[in-house]
Amino acid sequence: KDYLEKIINPEIRSLTREIVGNYEAVELNSKVVIKSIEEEISEKAKNSLKSKFIILDVILIKDISLP
Repeated sequence: KDYLEKIINPEIRSLTREIVGNYEAVELNSKVVIKSIEEEISEKAKNSLKSKFIILDVILIKDISLP
């Protein structure tokens, strides 16, 4: 649980903000774009967490809520 709260979640949140910030809001309605975002977050998170001896299988985006 500590790994999840202290290492994994902050890393995923940071990468998500960084990557999603590269897209316009209207683009986030596209399933193709969402799939691309998932893949990019997964790849970067795998590489980042690997250095902390954590193996990540997959990142799935269930929903994107815009303010």
